[in-house]
Amino acid sequence: MRKAIVLLSIFLLFAARVGAELYIYEPPDKLITFDEVIMSRGKGENLDILKVNAEALKFNRDGSFS
Repeated sequence: MRKAIVLLSIFLLFAARVGAELYIYEPPDKLITFDEVIMSRGKGENLDILKVNAEALKFNRDGSFS
């Protein structure tokens, strides 16, 4: 449940910004897991900052993150 809230908050954070795009490749859509930690991979375009649990993620030069 907590993971779903985190992913939803990421989506809502970037949905309000015009022109910003976020693509999440991992975890797969509609994943059900009981793990406390999951790996998230994706790519962002026109993003200044991306935070998960109040921690800023670092982007690679091509906009990808993990």
